[in-house]
Amino acid sequence: MRDAVGCEVGIALEVDVDAPELEVRNLMRATCGQANGSFEVFVSGGQPPYQLTLNGVAVGSDTLFTDLPVGNYSVGVTDAGGCTTLLTGIALSGESIPVLDEIIRMDARCGDANGSLTLNVVGGTPPYEYRLNNGRAQSSNVFNNLAAGSYTIQVVDAANCSLEASTEIIAIAPVFISVDSLAATRCAQANGLVRLSAQGEAPFTYALGGGDFQAEPLFTNLEAGEYQAVVRSANACTDTTFVKIGESTGIRLAPEFTVQPATCTEDVGRIQFSFLTDAVGVSLDLNGQPVSAIN
Repeated sequence: MRDAVGCEVGIALEVDVDAPELEVRNLMRATCGQANGSFEVFVSGGQPPYQLTLNGVAVGSDTLFTDLPVGNYSVGVTDAGGCTTLLTGIALSGESIPVLDEIIRMDARCGDANGSLTLNVVGGTPPYEYRLNNGRAQSSNVFNNLAAGSYTIQVVDAANCSLEASTEIIAIAPVFISVDSLAATRCAQANGLVRLSAQGEAPFTYALGGGDFQAEPLFTNLEAGEYQAVVRSANACTDTTFVKIGESTGIRLAPEFTVQPATCTEDVGRIQFSFLTDAVGVSLDLNGQPVSAIN
């Protein structure tokens, strides 16, 4: 400072300059595991204009930060006078996405719609809703009575976060039984037979009339009647049919016959009789000898 006669006096002045201050506003959570969180900072004090950083990366003068995943953030600001303020510990939270941890699959067996899916989900926000192929939502994670084929799985949690996956129910081949051959009983004896066959996944076992299963498809020494035949394949599929063993009538003598004894003039006696049979090529004997050899 100088007066009118030219004298000067120096005075030292100390000026306090406020550093800029930061305040977080409008914190928006990230949802469903996405990078869609955001927050805004309000800058006051210091000397505008301001330059900001997010986690140490310069972002210019922007004060709105978007498209952020869950995490911890720090914001720095430097004013026109070179003063800097750093705000740390800005926690951006959010919901995790549900994850399909395991699919327990039971394939459709023997040509039937008896497959199943059990869906084990972790993460996200329980409870969950489950759908197959955009069908009706259900709270149970088990789907039963499924036919072979491809399936799309949809799971939605309480925060409306979702997942989608695909799987397949495999068809386990059925088995089919058929009768190769059969023979009726003969002479009222238990001597009928039947031979079975099967198509499917070998090896096969067979049962007849409620008996034990056996590897041999031939059943012998059968009485006349109807039998239930069952085949079982290597993958435990079964098929059933019914077999009827017929009865041959054998040979039945008529209740009446005629005896013509030998006479003084005719030294050869005769026996006349009749019989019924469904057999072919019947031969006759008397007293153990062919009839034609008896005089």
